[in-house]
Amino acid sequence: MRGWPWVLRWMGARLPHFMQPKPEPIAWILCISPDGRILHDLMWTDGGYGFVTGVCVHRDRLWCGSLSEPAILSCKLPQ
Repeated sequence: MRGWPWVLRWMGARLPHFMQPKPEPIAWILCISPDGRILHDLMWTDGGYGFVTGVCVHRDRLWCGSLSEPAILSCKLPQ
């Protein structure tokens, strides 16, 4: 039984593209302090934007980019 997870991943990777599971578009941003504490934990699960790959803070806003989205996400920085 030890090898089953690897075998299932191997079989799943060889499925035709239309049969492979589709990841859900989730935008998830963590703000972590230098000492490792989580300061902000932001998540959008509505499917409007997903797969955030970069975040920048400018003034009081977060700007988020993605390799798979055609737009930039912007939101007000939480206090």
